[in-house]
Formats: sequence, structure tokens, C-alpha cells
Amino acid sequence: MVLRLGDGKAVAAEAVGSLSLVISNRIRIELKDCFYVPSMIKNIISIPLLGSDGFKILINKSCFYLMIDDEHHLLGTLMNGLYILQQSNLIIIAQHKYKVDDHENAQIWHARLGHISKDRIRKLVDSKNLEIDDLDHLPTCESCLKGKMTKKPFVGQNAIAYGLLDLVHTGVYGPLSTPARGGFSYFITFTDDHSRYGYVYKSEAFGRFKEYRLEVENQTGRKIKVLRSDRGGEYLSGELIDYLKENGILSQWTPPGMPPLNGATERRNRTLLDMVRSTMSFTELPPSFWDYVLETAAKLLNIAPSKTVPQMPYEIRHSKPASYKYLRVWSSPAYVKRLVGDKLDSRSSLCRFIGYTKETAGYYFYNPAEQKIFVSRNAVFLEKGFPSDSRRDEVLIEESSEEPQHDSTTSFEPPIHTDGIPVLRRPTRESRVPKRYGFVGLTS
Repeated sequence: MVLRLGDGKAVAAEAVGSLSLVISNRIRIELKDCFYVPSMIKNIISIPLLGSDGFKILINKSCFYLMIDDEHHLLGTLMNGLYILQQSNLIIIAQHKYKVDDHENAQIWHARLGHISKDRIRKLVDSKNLEIDDLDHLPTCESCLKGKMTKKPFVGQNAIAYGLLDLVHTGVYGPLSTPARGGFSYFITFTDDHSRYGYVYKSEAFGRFKEYRLEVENQTGRKIKVLRSDRGGEYLSGELIDYLKENGILSQWTPPGMPPLNGATERRNRTLLDMVRSTMSFTELPPSFWDYVLETAAKLLNIAPSKTVPQMPYEIRHSKPASYKYLRVWSSPAYVKRLVGDKLDSRSSLCRFIGYTKETAGYYFYNPAEQKIFVSRNAVFLEKGFPSDSRRDEVLIEESSEEPQHDSTTSFEPPIHTDGIPVLRRPTRESRVPKRYGFVGLTS
């Protein structure tokens, strides 16, 4: 838990609990939700919060009193503009204290899971996949308000396919107003009807279906039987039709102007874009990183509860529960170990987490100083206070017109998750106002 003081400084609370104040050796009042902040040398009590808890406060020019049964009980006297508690008149008893980090708070997990709904998070908690204490107190997410649009749900639902790959839904979305860093403006999705396990690829090329088919059939030992799509030109091409016939795969095309008949794809693409918009709304990274958010969102949907199937898509597909320990908040700062450099150079660089790798065990990071994207497992993540604090404390990351380099580390140390690393001083480089709403143009 991060608290922000009046001067803008952020301090960390290590525990939350209750304090009892015994006044005049006979009257006891309880203060709830008190934060234990070791870095603060003075205790602070909020008078407005005392009032909201039902206590009556009387303040004059030099003192403030607690009113109990029409009796005045001195709490403090005015000194240097602040009311100082009279400790000689009080006994302070700490009770019911618990560490803030016993369980991750709901706000962090909401961001880690790509801003999925509270209902989906609750299913993860109910199924014992996550332990979250304060889910009922999850605050309104400003990023979700910016990124998600309310639409009427599709009416009706077709029967779920009997087995894996019996029916695969597919759809192409684009062009997007901002190309990805590789120059892509489209993406294509494939969703297994039985499990709701989905894949997403940049580009709408026919070759992506062949790539998808080879992987899923090899991994599951089953064959794709039916491919359902709209009547887009990419699905009516002779090349794809001939390929499907040669491999015994039936084509199902929805009638013109009836996208709800391919509802699984419509919902998948809508949900993915909602997650992309919500995630990008709190980051300083440029909109051209949307492809990394998209791939992250697709991964998160596979390990999140679905409204259509009784289990998580990952569990149906792999016959085992998913792990959530490795999840991190997208674009959160992280110190990543440097591989080479002078012996006197810093051993780590401040980067941004931008995704999960598929081929190796690690994370994708973006180094703004070097304009480079790379893979590493050696990282210290700074999630606390992010994203709310990042806009003020970090220099804006400017978009480069050059394609980033890619490399991969080969170390085998697991990623470390801690927030005890001091924040680097702010660079003196001039900051520019970000294009926060660069995803307004995400329409086809």
C-alpha cells in the first residue's frame, strides 16, 4: 500500500490494523484501518475521519476535544499549526494488525489480469486460484472507464462444440489507425468453441491459419473439423478454400450483415480491444505498442474465467490449472540485469515490462534509453504505486521511428518481485505531453 503525502512524496505502509485510545484512563475508543508506516516519525490522526466514524469533535483556538456523553475530553493542543495529542492523557493499544503484503490487493490483480471484470476475478478467488482480501472494495477503475464501451449483449447462444477443435471461430480486425512497431495494422483471432481457448496473430495473412492449425493439432492430437468466419475476402479466397477442402475442414460463413452468428469472434475481438484500450490508457508508452498489449490480453483471457464454459479455457485445453504467480502489471517499471558493460557501470537498467514470452521462460522488456526490446528473466518489478504514480514520476517515453532490436538473455535466475528498490532520480530531459487517447481510432 502506497500513501502520498502533502508534498507529493510517496511512502509505503507495511501493515494495517486497529488502534485503541484510552482517554483519562477510563474511556476507550477504537480507530480502524490505521496504517503502519515505519518511515514516518510522527503519528497522524484525521479529524474528518473521526467525524465520519461517528465521533463528535469540538475545536477552539488552542485545543480540540472529544465529546462523549456531553463531557469534554482533551485530545490535543495547537502547536505550530497542528493539534498535538496529549500523550499523558492517552493510552495507545495496537491490535488486529496484519501485513499489507499478506495478499496482493485487488487493484494490483485487476491490472495484472488486463482489467477483466470483477465477476471474473471473483471466480478466480472462489476457485482458490487467487487470494485477494479486498475484492469487495475494488475502486472504480479509471482505465476501464476510458477503455471499455457498453454494448447490448448478443441474444441467444449456440450449443458448445463437443470436443476440442470440433469448431474454431476466426475473424480479422483492422486496419487500426496506429500501426504496430513492426508495421502491422491488422490482427486475426482463432478461438476454439469447446474450450474458448484463443490465439491472436498480427496480420491477416492466410499463412497464420496454417501456423495455428499445425500448432494446435500437434499439441492436442485432435483435428480441426469446422472453421467459422464472416464473409471477408480473406476467407473467400480460393487459396484458403482449396486448403480447407484438401485437409477435410468444413467452412461455415455467416450471412452478410449478421455478425452475431459469429458471436464468439465478435465477443473475443471486442473484449481484446477493451483490454487494450484500458491498459494503454494508463501507460506512457506510445500507441504503437498495442500489439504487445494485444498478445498479453489474449494470454490473460485464456487463464481467466469464461461466461460460456464452466472451467478456465486453459484448464480445458491443458487439463491442469493455470499459474498466476508470474503475472505482472503491463508497462510497470522494472530493473533488469544488464548482460554486458564496464565493471563500474550500473548492473541493471530501468525498463518497462511489455509482455510474456512464448518460446522461452521470461518477460519482454522495453529499454527506453536504448530503444530496444529484449527478453530477460532477471528483473525486479516495481508495481506498488503503479499506475497511479507513474505519470508524475516517470519521464515520458517517446516513440522511435526505428524498429527495435531483439535479443534474449540466457540466465536461469527466476524473476524477483519486490518493491524495496529506491526509485532513480528523475532525469532532466524535457518531457512532452503524451497522446493518452491515441486509441480512439481503434475502429475498423
